Amino acid sequence: MRQSIADDTRQNFIKNPVFVMDRDYTDPAKLNECMRYNISFVANMNIKAKGCFIYKTIADNYKNLISRASYNLKLKQNTFTVHFSWNYGSQVHDGDGTADKKDLFLHLYYDDKLYKKLSDVITQNLALVCEILNSGAKIEQSDLKKIQDNFVIFDDKRRAFVISDVKVDEHIKYQSIRALLTYTKLDDLTCYEIFYDRGVKHLPLAP
Repeated sequence: MRQSIADDTRQNFIKNPVFVMDRDYTDPAKLNECMRYNISFVANMNIKAKGCFIYKTIADNYKNLISRASYNLKLKQNTFTVHFSWNYGSQVHDGDGTADKKDLFLHLYYDDKLYKKLSDVITQNLALVCEILNSGAKIEQSDLKKIQDNFVIFDDKRRAFVISDVKVDEHIKYQSIRALLTYTKLDDLTCYEIFYDRGVKHLPLAP
């Protein structure tokens, strides 16, 4: 990875580029390597793995993220930043790495318009599933059967199949959130622009 960045820097005559990583490349080893060699990065983190640090961080800060106080007028969506320390191995000697730390910034973005769109689509599909089940028929289509298994419950009070609000909300709330991680002191707007533009920025070397 370092060689690839060095080649790009030399060919484009750019100092201190920002390495943009998508979800398939944001494993701890790559993040540690970036911090170990002071490579500035913006990483689009995988947020759907239950129990992982990013998933838990979003859950802990969800109310702050969706609050009207977090609305970003320029991005037209909500943003919230979480600051924490990350341990990484700076040097390796005989298999043992020293536990150095860097400050990281996790910028969270919530798009309420996307949330509403996803909610409308899944609600319409689920309403169809409930209508079929409550008529006494069986679900034959595999895609509808899948959402039945994941989001439909039997309500004893109504004596009918109904949509589970809890399961639907839990599913779509993470689909309307993006998490960008960096250890360079980039604000939420700059991080967003770098990720979506995929353009190389002239920035100071990360401390």
